[in-house]
Amino acid sequence: MLRFPSLIDMLHSPVLAKYLVALLLLGGLSLVGLVLRWGMRRAWQRWYDRDGASAEGALPPSTRAELPEGLSVTITRVIDGDTFDAAYKRERVRVRVLGLDTPEKRRGKKVQQDAERARTSVTQQLKLGELATERAEALLLGEKVRLTSGREDRGPRKDIYGRYLAYVELSGGKDYGLVMIQKGLGECFGWKYPHPRRASYEAAQRKAPKPS
Repeated sequence: MLRFPSLIDMLHSPVLAKYLVALLLLGGLSLVGLVLRWGMRRAWQRWYDRDGASAEGALPPSTRAELPEGLSVTITRVIDGDTFDAAYKRERVRVRVLGLDTPEKRRGKKVQQDAERARTSVTQQLKLGELATERAEALLLGEKVRLTSGREDRGPRKDIYGRYLAYVELSGGKDYGLVMIQKGLGECFGWKYPHPRRASYEAAQRKAPKPS
């Protein structure tokens, strides 16, 4: 009669015991990874929302994996030069402008890294971040814009922080990201989020005025 090994029998076998321990370790590491990712997303959300939300900001965040291509939304809150909130079907849509990276307006690790890379001071970077946010508010707040992915086969999708990556077309048809780069208030952000307009953004960046 066949007899299958029990857990105790397996533990008495050095080889099987090693496999069992390896499986338990892999399972534990996977669980830790999931918990860390969830924690990072929650921390990021709280960090962006700590200034307080508007009435529109009280809307529940959208759970859609993808937005319709060419979706028109009205912007309800500008967070900084490259991130804003909009309302869509009684949901809050947080958008990270695709291909654009503007200076930070809060102290932190990233603003220090940006200052070192640009060979400027943290104070200068924070000032540029404030200028970029002010320009974004002037161009975007309360305005109706069109969101696109730049790809015909899909609409804007979320990044790991729950923000939709999208190009932003202003009411006059201008590309918001390109406008900010041309004004010297942002840079092409192509290494982390590759995008179809990278070449034109980088060309505009080379011609843009250098921040003082």
